[in-house]
Amino acid sequence: AGEQVAARQKHLEEEDMTEHILIKTLQGLQFLEDLPAEYIERITEVSQMRDYVNGEAIFHEGEPAGMMYLIVSGVVCLKICDGGQNSKQIVRLHTGELLGWSALTNNRLYAATAVVDGPTRVIEIDGARVQAYCQEDAKFGYEILRRTIQTLSKRLILTWTQLAEVSLPRFAPVAAGAAPEIA
Repeated sequence: AGEQVAARQKHLEEEDMTEHILIKTLQGLQFLEDLPAEYIERITEVSQMRDYVNGEAIFHEGEPAGMMYLIVSGVVCLKICDGGQNSKQIVRLHTGELLGWSALTNNRLYAATAVVDGPTRVIEIDGARVQAYCQEDAKFGYEILRRTIQTLSKRLILTWTQLAEVSLPRFAPVAAGAAPEIA
């Protein structure tokens, strides 16, 4: 019985350490910068660290979107058009950035394929649970959705810039320098 108690105590200590590391990691990511501690703790409850190797897909375009992800380290390439040989890379994401935002929508299908470029660590977050938290707490919901909209806005501007360079240089407003600088 004493061994079981000691093993259980060790397991609880490891869980506390893992939770502490996850909280500290989330606090340090750009997407969650300055988010109140209680909101970080909520996100921690429905999150886990995941590691990927070079070339591994985190998710595929058209799959059900159950998880959203924050990049802790490494690079993730978002590709459209199947993610196969004929796919087109639309953006490279780095530390602190969000991917899998579709998990927060009612559409719930991933809009692209996410493939890691080199060893990559992410925090995987249960999108349905975050969406439920957003509905339960309007302030939490506002913060998460405001940050998600900022992410999507930056990606839309990047896409417009790419389109302007490829096919519409004299018509696209971004070609004339109207697009804001993207950090």
